[in-house]
Amino acid sequence: MQTLTVLFDPTCRFCWQCTWWLGRQPQYVELEFLRYGGDEAKERFPTLNADPAVGELTVVSDAGGVYTGTDAFLICLWALKAHRELSLRLARPGWHPWVRRAFDHLSRKRHVLSRFVFGDDFPPELGGSPKC
Repeated sequence: MQTLTVLFDPTCRFCWQCTWWLGRQPQYVELEFLRYGGDEAKERFPTLNADPAVGELTVVSDAGGVYTGTDAFLICLWALKAHRELSLRLARPGWHPWVRRAFDHLSRKRHVLSRFVFGDDFPPELGGSPKC
């Protein structure tokens, strides 16, 4: 595996911040980012649900694997040099249910979190001014 494509909700400021952070971390596996429901994402991955309102983080590997939700979060951490060991620990059976609950809660509340962190101002360095 050489590349992971991260499909993210382009209407979510928290999602933009996460992609910004991920993209600046030293990586074992290259991460590329596409707007979920965008033209390039639809062209490259026509069988995936193209509705960003679904809101589930999705990662596609160059080997054809598709990861969603918690597994997508863990594979992103796995790709990072500083967080691979953590991802492996969190993926263990004893931790995975807790990680799933935390990730699911965060995912459901990401728009609220966006407003809490950024207010009504969307930082221009994060790609524009989407509204949550």
